This record gives sequence, structure tokens and C-alpha cells, in this order.
Amino acid sequence: MKYLEKEKELIEKTKNQIKSIVDQQLRELIKWDPNREFIELELEICKRLNEIGAQLLESLIPQVYGDGYIGPRKNINIDAEYDEDRISYRCESKSRTRPLKTIFGDIKINRAMYSEYFSGGYKSFLDEKLDIEKKKICPLIKYWTDLIGTIAPFDEATDILNKIRGINVSTKQAQISTEEIGAKITKTHDENVKDIQLNDKKEVPAVDINLNLNSNKIVYIETDGCHINTYDDWKECKTFMLFELDKISEDKHRLKNKFYYSTMKSVGEIKRQLKHHIEKYCGGGEVKIVCIADGAKWIWNSMEELFPKRIYPSGIVEIVDWYHAIEKIGDIKKEIFRDEEAGNRFYEHCKENLKRGNIEVIEQTLEELRDKQTLQERKEFVDGNLKYFMNNKEKMRYEKFREQGLCIGSGAIESANKYVVQRRLKLPGMKWNEDNANYMVHLRAEYINKQMDVHYGIKSNPLINDVAVT
Repeated sequence: MKYLEKEKELIEKTKNQIKSIVDQQLRELIKWDPNREFIELELEICKRLNEIGAQLLESLIPQVYGDGYIGPRKNINIDAEYDEDRISYRCESKSRTRPLKTIFGDIKINRAMYSEYFSGGYKSFLDEKLDIEKKKICPLIKYWTDLIGTIAPFDEATDILNKIRGINVSTKQAQISTEEIGAKITKTHDENVKDIQLNDKKEVPAVDINLNLNSNKIVYIETDGCHINTYDDWKECKTFMLFELDKISEDKHRLKNKFYYSTMKSVGEIKRQLKHHIEKYCGGGEVKIVCIADGAKWIWNSMEELFPKRIYPSGIVEIVDWYHAIEKIGDIKKEIFRDEEAGNRFYEHCKENLKRGNIEVIEQTLEELRDKQTLQERKEFVDGNLKYFMNNKEKMRYEKFREQGLCIGSGAIESANKYVVQRRLKLPGMKWNEDNANYMVHLRAEYINKQMDVHYGIKSNPLINDVAVT
């Protein structure tokens, strides 16, 4: 009963405070100059609503979270042998005020403050509960700062935040905050694969999934790299994506259930993450796996390790990206043929046989072309491309793949590199510390996977979700 009376008292007090604020605001706003732009009136009202929000926040914090008082003293492991293991908190004040910058402006919070006997430090259990310990800003400002810093350069991010919410965060603060959440996400990803170890040959263990080439569920794996400018030269960032296809028409498909992962770390790291995420993505049901990539040896070696023949005799479907293959033909035409007409005939001949998956015909054509060369450099150039087609012939049976309704191009991963990595990390003049670049690509992928909110404890967002009140 006493609690209900206290609650009613708080409600009435807050209502009167807000009424006073609104009355004053209306008296001022009703005199608004009609010659001023409507957008300015909207901005002014946004500012005024902040005053109401600040008052609500100040009133609700003690009601919802209390004041952090847990008694005059709290002892933890007080009988431990060593001082560093013993903790003893003593209440110094039941109501010490601190300021906090929030999305509504500055507010004041009254809470109990404790001193720690052995360390001499101070602690507020309310600050700890609100996640504002040793911080000047509220969690929502940090979230918004990180969100905008994930999609825009830090100086632009702070300018956007200032314009849309009137929140002033420095460029350095935005960088530190965004890289901090990136480091946290990277650590979480590392934790996910801590039990996946490479063997002495640096090989990853096989994936544990229910592989079936006849399954109707087809999961695509595409992986590729791009280079980021770091203070220690250009370094490769590797990205992989997992996805499925929705058939729209005979010729059109749409990607669905897309998942991205990026890292600046080694091939070993990307292999461990591939194993973890393939298993998680595929679950326990039967799946058919299709890997589309260029001719990079490390990618196909990774597939052999993840899907070894001794465990999966039927294997997975491996496809060399059509556009990389046709690009090879174009490179040969450009390098070898001085006669444009002869070059065009060569190109169309090879392209037509490539479409049909007749790689043996292309091999024969290249062997003949190689033997006609008088310069050793050109002979070696053609021979190198010949070996590319010989080594990948079973991955280039494009007509067969198309008849099976399979995708044959790696445009998805090419787009992923631009979307996940280059759009944020390869803008003009950018140069990165390698660790910070790694944090950012992890953060970018998590943001695009729509998993970023999890790291802030956000289970639902009332601004974009309908929240049931119970």
C-alpha cells in the first residue's frame, strides 16, 4: 500500500513537471513567426520534446532501477587469503548526484555511492546496472554513434548525429566507441571458434552436416578477397557469404537468407569461421552445397578440407565463376592477337565452347595457339592459361550446371566485397590500423547481417517494432 502511494506521488509530481514544461513551450511556440520555414518549426518541436524526455527519464530511473543502495556494507570473499580477492564496499552516501548526457540532453541522477576498502576506489551499483560506469554518455547515444560510424566516416557520423538529434560527439569519441564495439564483436566471433583447431598441416576439421547432392535445399558458398590500405601497406580482407536462391522466373533468381563474414586475418581464420557458420547455417536437415569462386587455390583447398571425400564421397558442387573464366579468354585475346578479326573469332569460339562446358575443345585450341608462338614469353603466357582450364575443367561444365538450375556467377561475393568492405573502408584517402580495420569489417558484416543490436542487449526496438505491453 505504501508502495502504491509512493508511485502515485511520483506520477503526480512528474505530470505537474511536464505540464509546466508543456505550458511554457506552448506559450512560446504559439508566437512562431509564420514567415519562417515549416521544417524549422519541426526542428524546434523536436528540441522541445527533448525537454519532456529528459524530465521523464530523470523521474523514471529511480522508479524503475532504484538508487543502487544495497545496505551500509557489502563484503565479497572477505575471508580470502589474498587482499586482491577480498572486496568490501561501504556506503559513503545514499544520494550522490552525477550528470549524464542522454539523447534528450543532460540529466542528473541521484544514487548511492560506495567506497571499496581494499582498493580505495568508488562504485555506484546503479551506474553499473545502467551501463554508465565511468561513462559520460548514455547507452543509446553510444548505440546511435556506433551505428552511424559503421556506415559513414567518423567525422560525417558525428555531423549526422548532431543534425538529426542535436547530440554533440567528437570525431575521436565516435572512432573510439565504434572500434570498441567492433573489437567486442570480433572477440565474440573468436570465442565461437575457440574449439575449432587446425592440425599440424594447418588443415581445418571437416564440417558436420547432412550433405546430400539430391537435396532440394541448396546452400551456396562464395568467398573472395579485396585489399585495404593500412599503415603497413595494402592488406587483404577475406569475405565469405552463405545464401540460398528464390526462383522468380526461368532466368531470374533472388538471393535469400544471406549471411556475411569478413576478416583481415589469415586463411586459417576464415576456414575455422567457415566451418562454424556452415554448420550453423545448414542445421540438421539435408543440404546440397555449391561453392562458386575464382581459381584461387586456397579456396578449393579449403573446400577439400571442409568436405573431404573420405567423409563425403559424393562431394559438393564446385563451380569456377563464369565471369572469371570468360575474363581469361579475353586476356589471351588481348595479349596474343594483333589482328582484331582473328582475335574476335578466337574469343567467340572459346566463349561458345565455354558455355557448353566443352573445356577439352578450349584446351586443344590453347595448345595449338601455344605451339604457334615464337616468343617464349607468349608461349608461357598461353601455357599458364591452358593449365588454368585443365586444372578446373570439372568446375566449368556450365551447361550441365545451368540445366540443374544452379547459379554459375560469383557476382554475389563481388557485390559483398563492395557492400561490406569497400563502401566503408576504401573511401578516398583512407588508411587504417590493421587491427582497427579488422574490427570494422567484423562490425560491418554484423550490421548487414542485422545482428548488431544483440551486442547492446536490445531484444526489440519500439521505434521500429510493435511491442506488446503486458
